Amino acid sequence: KKRYFVAMGPWAEVFVQSLFVLATLRLIIYFKDRVNFSMSRKTLIVVGSGGHTREMFSFLSTLDPIELRMNYTPRHYVVAQTDTGSLAKVEEFEGRISPEYQKYTVHYIPRSREVGQSYFSSIFTTIYAIVYSFFLVFKINPNLVLANGPGTCLPICLSAYFLRALGRCGNCVIILSESYACVLHTSLTTKLLYPFVDLLFVQWPQLIKKYKRAVYSGRIKVQEFEAGVALRPPPDPQAKKSFVLVTVGSTQFQPLIEAIDTYEFFQGIKALGYTGLRVQYGTGQPPAELSKVKSSPTFSMEIFSKKDTLAEDFKQCSLVIGHAGVGTIFDALEADKDMIAVPNLALMNDHQTTIAIEMQKRGFLLAASPKTLVDVLEKIQRTRFVKFPKTERDVWKSMVKRACGLGKKKASF
Repeated sequence: KKRYFVAMGPWAEVFVQSLFVLATLRLIIYFKDRVNFSMSRKTLIVVGSGGHTREMFSFLSTLDPIELRMNYTPRHYVVAQTDTGSLAKVEEFEGRISPEYQKYTVHYIPRSREVGQSYFSSIFTTIYAIVYSFFLVFKINPNLVLANGPGTCLPICLSAYFLRALGRCGNCVIILSESYACVLHTSLTTKLLYPFVDLLFVQWPQLIKKYKRAVYSGRIKVQEFEAGVALRPPPDPQAKKSFVLVTVGSTQFQPLIEAIDTYEFFQGIKALGYTGLRVQYGTGQPPAELSKVKSSPTFSMEIFSKKDTLAEDFKQCSLVIGHAGVGTIFDALEADKDMIAVPNLALMNDHQTTIAIEMQKRGFLLAASPKTLVDVLEKIQRTRFVKFPKTERDVWKSMVKRACGLGKKKASF
């Protein structure tokens, strides 16, 4: 043995001995974490923005508040520095779990890629975000990482994976949930992270064929895609209609605003019996002609850039006309509202068109373009919509619990 190391040189012996020490330390940390794994899991939750944030809290809501307080504590939320809307949703969710006792922390990191940013420039912003995230994950040392597809989760998941390999995060479980917006193909983030995550959820059954380790957790059971689902009850012809809500989300969608800023559209909604119009125009320009219309006793008008929440607007309106973002679609359908989804083609990968067409094919809503909006509006009276499931199925909850060793049998990855 000594002759062998002499032949290789003194540095080779130091190298082998260092590997032995590192392997020993890794085993000590591994078994230490195995002992502590029966305790509460320090959970790191990556919150995206817009629809991603909406989806993450839909998934988390499947867990009982007592479960969250007992088994997934403390909770660390990671939010992109340029995300101005997710903090309020974190506070709202945590307030529902336990208004008196709240044990969570919000961390901000640089965004890997902004909406509309080119892939080439995102290489450099992603590298910076990875370095920043590495030290954050090292400090938190989570037992569980939950993410659902935005670019913000890429540096967090990679950092957790490599720190786990180095022994810092021990038995940390990394779980990625793909967005409902990805119908026919997964996002670039999922493609990059698939080799590094322990569990991948997809929301459309056609993606299972492409990813063998994926688990289908979509709201609609697979057999219902073929058999169909229950229709929503027909509207009461005697009931008075409320206002139409037009929303473009947190960005701008000027073609939609221009499409509703016409005499044909305005007369169309009045002819159908709607008694008002509320327009949320985002960061773009307000509708010039509609801005001249004043509210009257028979027809109300409201035009605004943004609100902290549109929850009451969705609850009170009779029809939603909005961009085809997942958050807006879910808010409308969960409130049992008729919806016309208009894809925003300016967004990269044109994912809104795909989900709008798929949701129309399933009978949940009508899809339109800015040019065909008035024509599609006329169909709303003759359309019977399929009832949309208001909550996520228990698949997500049960598989997360199993992966963390809280189910009947801990999953092996």
